[in-house]
Amino acid sequence: HLVDITERIVINGEQISIDQLSRSLEKLFKISNDIFDEDDRPTYFEMLTLSYFDIASSSDSDLNIVEVGMGGRFDATNVLDPQVVGITSISLDHQEHLGNDEVEIAREKAGIIKMSTPVVLGPIHQDSEIGIQSLGVILDTCSLLGCPSLVITKKEEKDIVMKMMIDRNVPDWRIIIIEDIHNGSINISLQCPEKKGPFAERLGLVDRILPGNYPVPLKGTGQASNTAIALMLSLLSVPE
Repeated sequence: HLVDITERIVINGEQISIDQLSRSLEKLFKISNDIFDEDDRPTYFEMLTLSYFDIASSSDSDLNIVEVGMGGRFDATNVLDPQVVGITSISLDHQEHLGNDEVEIAREKAGIIKMSTPVVLGPIHQDSEIGIQSLGVILDTCSLLGCPSLVITKKEEKDIVMKMMIDRNVPDWRIIIIEDIHNGSINISLQCPEKKGPFAERLGLVDRILPGNYPVPLKGTGQASNTAIALMLSLLSVPE
């Protein structure tokens, strides 16, 4: 959070109150203290995540957007059964838990992917050999679990990404091509197989709405891919 811890949990566009968080944490700490030994208590992030689950469970929400902490198999959020999964980037972070290099970290990050669940991937491959390898190990997981995959990329890299999808026999895929930000907006176009795959109906909203031009709410070239990822996640979260 930037200013206040309650920024971390937002229900229907409103931050929760500090009283809501306090009541939830008080209840959860009591349960935790009864269950766990002192040297094996949940971490700060795990308690906040549990508090979110506690508060959200009574909010009657139609859709929950949940951001991981470190990401990967052992992340506290990975108990969820998501409608769609997004992985924005791979970098050297939390190496004591995730791995020594980007490829090992990518393999761990792919642990949040669930069977037959759409996966949206940012420009993980961006202009580097290790990035391409990292994207490859994630697409291996998508293929193994039968997940449709959407990869955000630049126009000049679409052929590389397409070959990776085809070589790995990803069951259904889309390549989301973004142009650079111009006057606060990006142009998004679509590359997909000539013959639609088994998830064509699920991906139909993406097919219908693209190409298009979309506003970018934050400054910076990296926000172009973030905007595209957010758009794809929202389209794939629409109830069937």
